[in-house]
Amino acid sequence: HYIFHRADLHAALMSRVVHRGNIEVSFGFDVTRIDATANDLTVHAADGRVAEAGILIGADGINSSIRRLSFGSFDLSPTGRVAARAVITNDRAVTQAFGYHVGGWLAAAAHVVHYPVRGGSEFALVVVTQDASRPEGWNIGVDAASVLAKVTGLAPELRALLERASAWREWSLVTAPPLQSWSRDRVILLGDATLPIMPFLAQGAVMALEDAEALANALDTEVDYAAALAAYETARRPRKRRVQAAAARNGKIYHLSGPLAAARNLTLRTVPGARLMASYDWLYGYKP
Repeated sequence: HYIFHRADLHAALMSRVVHRGNIEVSFGFDVTRIDATANDLTVHAADGRVAEAGILIGADGINSSIRRLSFGSFDLSPTGRVAARAVITNDRAVTQAFGYHVGGWLAAAAHVVHYPVRGGSEFALVVVTQDASRPEGWNIGVDAASVLAKVTGLAPELRALLERASAWREWSLVTAPPLQSWSRDRVILLGDATLPIMPFLAQGAVMALEDAEALANALDTEVDYAAALAAYETARRPRKRRVQAAAARNGKIYHLSGPLAAARNLTLRTVPGARLMASYDWLYGYKP
């Protein structure tokens, strides 16, 4: 699998949008009302702008306003886990200690993942801990000392790596109740707006990309919007449920303690890495 800095991925996608020339990008279109029927669709923005379209795709994440406006309010439930992320410059010392690999460190009720981004010039750090508190909002700034205090007892070389970071951003990992359907009239949901996936397989953004391809294929092959939206959901729902379940299972395995952690560690030491990775061919080797 490949590792991207998300801003680089966004830039690559935007460059294709600009290159095509038949896509109009409107920033700051804060959707406040959606008038949708089986035959028509009108979207209203807070500043008075109005847009009409064949369909509306709600690809606006787990806190989706499109989902709320079209499907009603829903409650986000905390999982009892908090994630913190930082990015540091990748220098010679970091490269010598950790290489250009994805690294995972597991402990009771906590784990750390690090990986190179931007051609290896930067190093991304993610710390996930059991935490009953729930940061208000998304991507909240947090001081380094509070992050380090949650991961005492880690290997000295890992502690040294984490101590290099000063600007940490934190958010609570949450779940949402399932929807009976991802579409209503001419509104369709995509990515985390359909169902949240825990970040323990690094597949949240990937699921959105796969959704987009599946939806494009459905719109290209079906005779009308209703058939296309139904075909898209039929194609995607089983795979996303499987990914969601696998990510949740990984989260439990990462945070084991006692005899169960010892059994996990023994498995990691004795089973060949290629064999472990082959068990994820269904995920990382996916072809639509």
